[in-house]
Amino acid sequence: MRAEAAAELARIANPDIDERRPAAPPKPVRSPVPRPAPQKSPEQRRREEQARAKEEAKRRAEEAKRKAEQERREAERKAEEERAAEARAREEAKRAEAIERQRAEEAQKRAKEEAKRQAESERRETARKREEAKRKAEEERHEAARKREEERLAKARAREEAKRADAEARRQAQARARAEAEPRARAEAEALQAAVATEAMAEPVEDQHTTVEPATAVETPAAGSRKDRRSTRRLARRARRLGLVEDEEITLSVEGDSRYRRSTLLITSFRVAVVPHGRRGRVRWIPLEEITDIKVKRSKIIVHAPVEVLRFTAHLKRLIQGPAEILRGEVRVARRGMRRSSEVVQLWCDMTSDIWDSNAGQLRLFLRRHPVPVVGVLAPIVPVAYLISRQLFS
Repeated sequence: MRAEAAAELARIANPDIDERRPAAPPKPVRSPVPRPAPQKSPEQRRREEQARAKEEAKRRAEEAKRKAEQERREAERKAEEERAAEARAREEAKRAEAIERQRAEEAQKRAKEEAKRQAESERRETARKREEAKRKAEEERHEAARKREEERLAKARAREEAKRADAEARRQAQARARAEAEPRARAEAEALQAAVATEAMAEPVEDQHTTVEPATAVETPAAGSRKDRRSTRRLARRARRLGLVEDEEITLSVEGDSRYRRSTLLITSFRVAVVPHGRRGRVRWIPLEEITDIKVKRSKIIVHAPVEVLRFTAHLKRLIQGPAEILRGEVRVARRGMRRSSEVVQLWCDMTSDIWDSNAGQLRLFLRRHPVPVVGVLAPIVPVAYLISRQLFS
């Protein structure tokens, strides 16, 4: 093994040696012969002992230093562990406090939401009760208005029946009077005729052909029946001007004024209309389901629709409250789809198309919707136009 190690050392020391050439056999190495250690002097032994003592002191100092360093590191490690434990404790406390605070905030938030939900439910319940009370009050008011209107109509019918009965009684009395007076008038006429004939025979005169006709009673119709017939004919004329469709009946009619003209407000099964008196003037109407708003101001009622505005003033203030309530009830019934006419709807669609397709129709609709601003704008123009005309034609 020594030979192999020597060869390896030689090869490492001389890398230029060809490895393929066999190396020379190593020379035999003689083992060294131990020589006796030389004798040291006391001074040398003393110095060596001092050196060993210094080395030992140095080693002990290093050992003490290493122990102190280890103790310092251990103390720092413990202090670091204590600080980490305190930090962990603080973090745990903070985390616990944050959790408690979050739980308290969530509880407070849930309490607020619950209170808000309860307040919202109470508000909705109050609103529902208010709406229910309002609806009941509206129904009661409508029912009261309907009852008042029924009572008024019943009283009117009773008055009409009384007038009709009175007129019939007067007519029968007149007929009886005529029946009783007719024979007497005939007898008087015959007696007068006989007397005239006798006088003519006794004293002949030039006019022999004079005859006296028998007196006849003139029939006088009752005033109440004439008024009823006149009202019926007038209402029939209004209905003809409006042009009632199939299954359309007049529910109510009110006399009054519209746009400074005598007019009649008609409420039918399908629409509300204002019919002016006379042959002039245009009949304006609105389907019940198209009415958007109904306003009552004193004795005036204003009915709004998308393309039409009806303004009607009754002769008496008390005459407009009942028709307004009846009209509101008819509108509610019509909006439920219970009463509707396809012919009226088609006429309304055609009229709407004509108005929106015409500039004059749109201008007329604007003037009807905003009469006060238009009058305020046009009022100063009239005196200016008057002064200009006077300057031009004077």
